[in-house]
Amino acid sequence: MELTSSKLEALAAAARASKTPGSEAVVHQWARDAAHRGDEVTSAVAAMLFGAREIDLGHNAEGLRSLEAAHAIAQRAGVSALELATLREWARGLTVVGRFADALEIASRGLALARVLEVPQVEVLLVINVGMTHAYRDEPEPYAEHMTYALKLARALDDKRLIAHCSINLGGALTRQQKADAALECYAEAERCCATIDWREGEALLLAGRGAVFAWQGRLDDSEASFQTSNAILRELGNDYQVVRQEQQFIGFCLSAKDPQRALEHARAGIALSEAGRFEGLAAELYRLVAQAHEQLGEFREAFDALNRATALREQLLEKASSERLAALQAEHRVDVARAAAAQAQSEALALSKANDMLRSLLDALPHAVFVFGAQRTLWMNSAAQAWLGQPGLTLLGEGLFDRIVVSKSHRERLQFERLRGEPTALLTVSMRLPSGAMRDVEVNSCALDFEGEPAVVLALHDLTERNRLEARVQHLDRLTALSTLVGGISHEVNNPLAYIIANLNFALSELSHLNLPAEDERLCALREAEEGAVRVRTVMQGLKALAASPGRTQVTESLVAVLREAAALVQASIGTSPMIALCIEADDARVKGADSQLVQVFVNLLMHAVASTQGLTDRAASIEVVFDECTSEHARVIVRDNGHGHDDARRRRLFDPYAGVEHITPGSGLSVSIALRTVQALGGHIDADSVEGVGTALTIVLPCLGSQDEVNERSV
Repeated sequence: MELTSSKLEALAAAARASKTPGSEAVVHQWARDAAHRGDEVTSAVAAMLFGAREIDLGHNAEGLRSLEAAHAIAQRAGVSALELATLREWARGLTVVGRFADALEIASRGLALARVLEVPQVEVLLVINVGMTHAYRDEPEPYAEHMTYALKLARALDDKRLIAHCSINLGGALTRQQKADAALECYAEAERCCATIDWREGEALLLAGRGAVFAWQGRLDDSEASFQTSNAILRELGNDYQVVRQEQQFIGFCLSAKDPQRALEHARAGIALSEAGRFEGLAAELYRLVAQAHEQLGEFREAFDALNRATALREQLLEKASSERLAALQAEHRVDVARAAAAQAQSEALALSKANDMLRSLLDALPHAVFVFGAQRTLWMNSAAQAWLGQPGLTLLGEGLFDRIVVSKSHRERLQFERLRGEPTALLTVSMRLPSGAMRDVEVNSCALDFEGEPAVVLALHDLTERNRLEARVQHLDRLTALSTLVGGISHEVNNPLAYIIANLNFALSELSHLNLPAEDERLCALREAEEGAVRVRTVMQGLKALAASPGRTQVTESLVAVLREAAALVQASIGTSPMIALCIEADDARVKGADSQLVQVFVNLLMHAVASTQGLTDRAASIEVVFDECTSEHARVIVRDNGHGHDDARRRRLFDPYAGVEHITPGSGLSVSIALRTVQALGGHIDADSVEGVGTALTIVLPCLGSQDEVNERSV
């Protein structure tokens, strides 16, 4: 339903028709809608209708609280038409209960909004409300002025109902000024409008207005008849409150006319109706009028009793109002306490949330992997843990996580959730194979706690792989240092007698060649084998000297790609067509430290190691691949990969030791990778090995790049 001003006014009017079934249905329907829909607009309309009904029933405190709440909800909802309607009903309620200053302030706000929204019908009603405020304060002149202005607006709108309403109120103002003829003219206009629109309530008000004129003219019988007819119509409409108000007005006319007996008769009827409708305020006013009537009759005891009754009702009203106010204050206090508790809880929750966020940020900044997991799933992991798994945001089963990546069965058993909850593990070093296939040596520490209300275990994983690799490299360098010292000491002692042996063997072979002995002669074969063995010893000694030699001055290779192509061509020429060496250049060319010949020898050695690794394969074709896939301003990376026999973990860790590479596969190839590693380390780079037995080996060579000629010159000094 569209909430127009006219529709809201009609709903409020229906709600104000206190005792009719239709008014109750309207209020209850909107209350049900508010409870069902839960939106602010429906709640505001329901509160407004309930407040309007309570005011007309004489339940002033409840009505005003409801109207104020309705206005607050309408403002919050931002519905201007509804806000205007609540201001109109609120001003009317304040006027009815006698809070005239507040009524004028609220009516003024409503008038300003009505003019902004250009709703002249509501503007007329608010002007009438301002006029009625002056009427209740017994100020007939401003009452008449406002009603004249309201009637002018109503005539401009040609709204028969508003014209009738304004004419009736203007007639009442003129009656109070004892301008009976002018008042009757207003009532005549109102009568014509009421007949046109069949407005029964207006007809009742019109009759009451004429009754007031008759009373001012001294025609008390005619006045009584007019009031009685008006009250009968109002009783039919269920507006008992207005009936009592009009009885009160007529009783005043009777007392002014010195007819106390008639006043008492109407007072008894009004009191009975007030008590039935619980209109305590009106009942007190009627008892005060009863006291005046008894006083006119000389019945002072009865007058005293009536005044006592009026006072008692006033005290009851004050006590009720005080109780209601106290209850309201208590309710407000409870609300304040609840709000304070809620604010404190919210503050604590916010502080806890901030602390959790700070803790998570701190854990995210750590280089160590941190997992928080429950019995069935991983609850949280930091950035390092996600990087380890290679799948950010991955949700894994708590126990299944380590079942899948921990190598040792005994370690997997020690990392089960229930065992960790019962007996948190101290430092534990385990080997893990991550989803990427990389092997990691990890130090694990754990503790049990509750994470966001759920039993959990925290595991902090410290990667020892790099540290172990550095320790192994240091040990390897220590062995190379010892080897250099040893080689430097024995090379001279070996080379000199070796030179005598080779020279004498050459002399013997030369002399025997003059004897024209057959090639199969055992003496010649023995001398040739001895010479071959001596040459092999000399070759080994030369390799040992190269391994032990200290690096010289650093030179620069302008094209790493050219070095790779030359090394691949040299090795391919020496091994023939099988296996074929594949070059894969994925990065831009690089300028790196090291002489061309020096780097060519490095890659020739590594390729010869790959060739040796593929010797004797029967289940697959041998393949060797050289991949240049990364080049930054700091380093260039090359991978030499083969699908050969590979190495187990123990042999992989000793791969760069002299004679520990593929000597077990191809004798005589044991120094190639050791010499290559020595050369690359002297240049400031490093070589990493990744090998799986039965699958193959990948050697990753990282060389330092040189970005400019000035840098080259500076580093060469």
